[in-house]
Amino acid sequence: MTDTERRPRGDEAFVRDLMDATAIDGASTAMVFPLRFLGASLLIAWLCCTHIVEVFPVTGAHDLAARNMGDLFMRIGDISTFVVLAIAAPRIGSLACHRHALWALSGITSAGTAICGFVLIPGSSGAAALALGSVVTAVGGAVLFCTWAQIYSRMGATQTVVYGAASCIAAMLVSLGIVSMKQPVALALTSILPLLCAACALAGQKLVAPEAPWKSDVRFPMPWKLIALMIIAAFMSGLCGLLLSNQTGGAIHRVLATGLAGVALLGMAFVLRERFDARLLAKVSLPLALIALVSMPFAGSEFGALVSMAAKFAYVWFTLFVLLLLANIARRFEVPALRMFAIVRACSEAAILAGVVAKRSIWEFDLHYDQAFLFGLFGGFCGRDSGIGPAQRAKTTIWN
Repeated sequence: MTDTERRPRGDEAFVRDLMDATAIDGASTAMVFPLRFLGASLLIAWLCCTHIVEVFPVTGAHDLAARNMGDLFMRIGDISTFVVLAIAAPRIGSLACHRHALWALSGITSAGTAICGFVLIPGSSGAAALALGSVVTAVGGAVLFCTWAQIYSRMGATQTVVYGAASCIAAMLVSLGIVSMKQPVALALTSILPLLCAACALAGQKLVAPEAPWKSDVRFPMPWKLIALMIIAAFMSGLCGLLLSNQTGGAIHRVLATGLAGVALLGMAFVLRERFDARLLAKVSLPLALIALVSMPFAGSEFGALVSMAAKFAYVWFTLFVLLLLANIARRFEVPALRMFAIVRACSEAAILAGVVAKRSIWEFDLHYDQAFLFGLFGGFCGRDSGIGPAQRAKTTIWN
């Protein structure tokens, strides 16, 4: 992921490359930072806030059962949309080029967020109405994710790192700002985030290189080994709130983990400079995830928040590594990004969903208080992971 193949070495070259990466084309605006590329932070903030009970729904934890059902079907809608995008990728091409469809889907997501949060969940609506509303709400969010993936894949390597890290930091600030507000303002602001995100995406896509055309006679291989590691990390992220006694606090840990991961990534890019390699993210994140898993049987509910925070930080950290790597692959080899990112995201979201379902099932039977069960769960994961060699695998070839 380094940019050393395209620029000379040295601090001066790094600073020059950084300025080029974050400036709008044109001599008169060379020092202007296009904040529109931080629009991805609005999508991340929307994803975070719709999983925080203090924000979504408007009545908070009083509707926990209905909210959990809405969350379940939003994830199902999310995964289904990614599958459809992966299948239809050759026909769709660049999502940002479909302006009217992007505006419409983003508007539906904004409206769906408001309807589910203000009406369907608090009003104890029927299961069918809540399920349909949640599935439809998720579609625009999935499309926006792939839109930003395509945009970031057409940036330079330095630009991708800087804006990716800055978007994580901005997402944390936006999310914490919304959490600090009272209802109904918090949910109203959350509801308009998809539309603001779409506006930034449509403005930002004009400043990047055009999408590489789909070549029907070329087969693009998928990094299945890397996806397998991400599935494990995503499942652990969904499961890691197991020891939280209130069963509602894990979402805020993901907000904090997202911001901290962005700070760490941006710091690494500046401090390491010539030696920066995205594989360092995998070398840190996977061992951290295993540490969180190992500590689970010993932590108890007192330290459940620490386990949750560590596992979510590891997941976000590893996700950044995967997304940076895929963007680099798409850019260097002119691979259309939509199918690749849609498949990866579908797999990770399905793994998170499996982890969340497993966590809720364990809560239902009070197995999270059974230390013998936790030891067995931990042993099963260790047996599954023992042959992977995470740091080594991440360093070797990822192609299947």
